[in-house]
Amino acid sequence: MQIPFQLGEEYRYQELAASVGSKATQAGIICKPKDDNSSSGIGFMVVTSGGRHGAAASYHDQRNPDGSWVYYGQKNLMSRGNRLLREGDKTVLLFTTREPTAAEVQERGSHAKYYRYQGPFM
Repeated sequence: MQIPFQLGEEYRYQELAASVGSKATQAGIICKPKDDNSSSGIGFMVVTSGGRHGAAASYHDQRNPDGSWVYYGQKNLMSRGNRLLREGDKTVLLFTTREPTAAEVQERGSHAKYYRYQGPFM
């Protein structure tokens, strides 16, 4: 499986969604669209953690001292993303969220977040 990201590098949301063929504009769990029947062989899903609104929405994701993560998933426990996480048949590519600085907002004209690749988790 070819992972299209470099450890520690930051990406925009659109790049994360495109990596799995999703047109989602926001979600903590990004996976191949349900109606995509192609056999592209994507063996991973993208998960984002953190951000300004995460804790306010009761998402308390965290890295443990041993390097593992506690990830809360999506609020709807029966969501497709949570089901895919439970099934565990795809490698999870974890990204932490970073809010843009005031200078970045002014430069880009957008509050779009950055996502730093933390690595694959299984």
